[in-house]
Amino acid sequence: MTNAIDQSTLSALGLSTKTASKDAEVDANALGQEQFLTLMLTQLQNQDPFKPMESGEYLTQIAQFSQVTGLQDLQTSFDDFAGRMQSNQVLQASNMVGRTVLVEPQMSDGKAVGNLNEAGLAGGVELPQASEKLTVEIYDTFGQHVRSIDYGSVEKGISYFVWDGLNEQGEAAPPGRYLVSANARFGNEVEAVEPLMADSVGSVSLGTGTSGFKVNLNGLGESEFSRIRQIM
Repeated sequence: MTNAIDQSTLSALGLSTKTASKDAEVDANALGQEQFLTLMLTQLQNQDPFKPMESGEYLTQIAQFSQVTGLQDLQTSFDDFAGRMQSNQVLQASNMVGRTVLVEPQMSDGKAVGNLNEAGLAGGVELPQASEKLTVEIYDTFGQHVRSIDYGSVEKGISYFVWDGLNEQGEAAPPGRYLVSANARFGNEVEAVEPLMADSVGSVSLGTGTSGFKVNLNGLGESEFSRIRQIM
């Protein structure tokens, strides 16, 4: 029989005893497969010989454990998949910074909120079919009419428009927020169509909780990523 070697002796010889790594530690609250089998064998060894465990009960316990283990593995896989998807979305969203987008706008009194800057106020409308006449109306934030722009006949799909910032008298309107509405004529019918507003992306932020990505537009402020209809 050998005596235990003092740790200081090993240290003097340049040796040391191995200790379990943290990676090998098992959570005291977690029940792994080995622990489950050990408990099951112990249960079988110590059961009442006059009341042996039914085979059906034994198989039920194994099935229940396998189901729990499978669900845990599935959850881990979903978490990994969600993480990869989020990383991919972050990469895609970051590539939008500096780009111009068409976005579903905020609405005020049934009109779209747009922003006039030195380049004008740009946007678009998406038509389900060709229209004989598309008209865009511009109002200030008090609801006063500023400009009416007739674009004539347009094709099916997204048609773009730009207001140069001049009012009906040809005078330059001050930059800032304006309200926009549009209507299109289809045969004998004139229908209101919701404008999409154009703006450049200044930055992208990650939402919290159940909210997703948000884009911070230079003129129109924050908008949900899902409201972007086209990257121009």
